[in-house]
Amino acid sequence: MGKIPLVIRRVQCSLCNATHALLPSGIVPYSQVLLTDHAAIASSFEDGRDGREVMDTNPELSPSQVFYILSLYIRFWRQRLLSESLPLSPAHALTKPCIRLFGRQFMQIKNTRNLLFVPPT
Repeated sequence: MGKIPLVIRRVQCSLCNATHALLPSGIVPYSQVLLTDHAAIASSFEDGRDGREVMDTNPELSPSQVFYILSLYIRFWRQRLLSESLPLSPAHALTKPCIRLFGRQFMQIKNTRNLLFVPPT
């Protein structure tokens, strides 16, 4: 896969006067790991494995990243998903419900407010 440089567009809100970053839904804010890999590691844990097999599909992942993602999932996200009966698969289907219910992208830990923008027509 490799690393892909991204240009993050920022917009200034005319209501709150704050600036907001517009991120693709497959990105977890403050993480270098894609949403699909986060969900695959969490699914691995739920299936009784330890997430290392996800490294076979993405050689960019290190064991320390997998361990860190697993610990965040268990500590912060597992009970939230269970309480709302949200499935881990497909990963892209987690974005809207997590932002609507919890105010942040799945596996985002920093407490910053996220909003969904309607794409322009």
